[in-house]
Amino acid sequence: MKVVYILPYDWGAMPQYTAEIANVISNFAEVTVIGSKNIKNDYFSERVKITKAFYPFEFSMNNANKLFSLGTFKGFFSFKEINLISKIDPDVIHITTPLIPPLSLCLFLYRLDKKFPIVYTKHGIISNSGFKKKIIEEYMLDFFEKIVKLNKIVVHTQKDKEILFNFKHVDYRKIIVIPHGVYSFFKNYGDIYTTERNCILFFGNIREYKGLRYLIQAVPIILEEIPDLKVIIAGEGDITEFYPFIKKHENVFEVYNEFISDALVS
Repeated sequence: MKVVYILPYDWGAMPQYTAEIANVISNFAEVTVIGSKNIKNDYFSERVKITKAFYPFEFSMNNANKLFSLGTFKGFFSFKEINLISKIDPDVIHITTPLIPPLSLCLFLYRLDKKFPIVYTKHGIISNSGFKKKIIEEYMLDFFEKIVKLNKIVVHTQKDKEILFNFKHVDYRKIIVIPHGVYSFFKNYGDIYTTERNCILFFGNIREYKGLRYLIQAVPIILEEIPDLKVIIAGEGDITEFYPFIKKHENVFEVYNEFISDALVS
C-alpha cells in the first residue's frame, strides 16, 4: 500500500504533527511526504521518503503582512509540482494541514482528487479569532475545501464532528473522530525533566481563540490561593495588550514571545 502525505509549509506544529503520523504509518505502508523545501528530515523515520517540492512561504498567520510578497507568490506557484503524485500512484492521499488555497487549487486543476482518495484532517471547525483572521481561517478555508473531493474528514473530538455536521452540513458518514496524538519525538532531546510546582504553561502559537486573555484574567484569583504562582507564556504572537499586566506582575510571568525551537521545548 502507498500513502502520500502533503506538507505544504514548514512553520508551526504541522511538520511535527505530520511526521508523527507518517512515521507510524510507515510501519505498515510505503510512505512518501511531499512538502516544503525547508522541512526537517530528522522529524521523519528513515522508512519515510521525503520529496521537497514547494518553495517556503514568507508569511504565516502571525506575519500576514507578507502574504503578497514575491517569496510567497513563488511559493504559491511551486504547488504545480503537486502533480508528481500521479507518478507515485498512491492508494490514498492524507492532508494533515489546513487546505490552503494553492494546494486546493492544484489538487482540483490536476484532478488529483478524482484520481486518488483523499483523507483530510481538519484541526479547527469554527474560528474564534478576530474578524479579519476569521475570514481567512474559516470562510476562505471552507470555500477551498469544497472545491476538492474529500473522501474522509478526520476531526479530533466528537464535538467537532457534531459541529461539522450541524453547521457545515458535511455528510455524517464521511467524518471520523481520531483524538490528537502526542509529540513523542521530543524524547529525542533528553529524558531528564524537572517538575515545577504551582506552574502554569501556556505553550504554542498565540492566537485569540486559544484564550490567553482568560488565563491572564484568572491570575489575580489564583494568586489569592497560590502566592508563589508561576506562569510561563511560550510562543509566537502578539501579546502587546497584556504587557502592562505582565510588567506589573513580572515576578509571576516568564515570557518567551517567539517561535519555540524543538530543543527549547524540552
